[in-house]
Amino acid sequence: MAASTRKNLAVTTISGLVFLDESEIMYCIAEGSYTNVHLESGETVVISRTLGKVHSSLSPEDFVRIHNSFVININFTVNYSPTGSPKVTMADGQVLNVSRNRKKNFLEQFRMI
Repeated sequence: MAASTRKNLAVTTISGLVFLDESEIMYCIAEGSYTNVHLESGETVVISRTLGKVHSSLSPEDFVRIHNSFVININFTVNYSPTGSPKVTMADGQVLNVSRNRKKNFLEQFRMI
C-alpha cells in the first residue's frame, strides 16, 4: 500500500478530538490560549491550543506565520498588497495583516518570477 501524502491532525476542541486534513486548513487566528482554524469548507474549528503550538504541528513548506495572530496556508493565498500596512488576501476573501518582522519570511515561501 502506498504511503498517503495526506496529513491528518488530531486537535483538541471543547467537544473532544477532531481530525482534520491539513490540506483543508486555510488559516489560523489566535484568540488568547485558543486558536480558530478556518477550513476550506467555510467551517471554523476552535482548538484549545495556542497559535504557536498549532503552527509547530503544521507542515513548514505550506504554513507560515505572518503575524503574531495569524498562520496561513500559502496554497490559499490569492493576493499580497505591500503598500501601506502589508496585507494578504485569502481564498475566502479574508484580509489579514502581515507584520513587518514576518514579511521577508512570508515572501520567501513563494517562487518569484
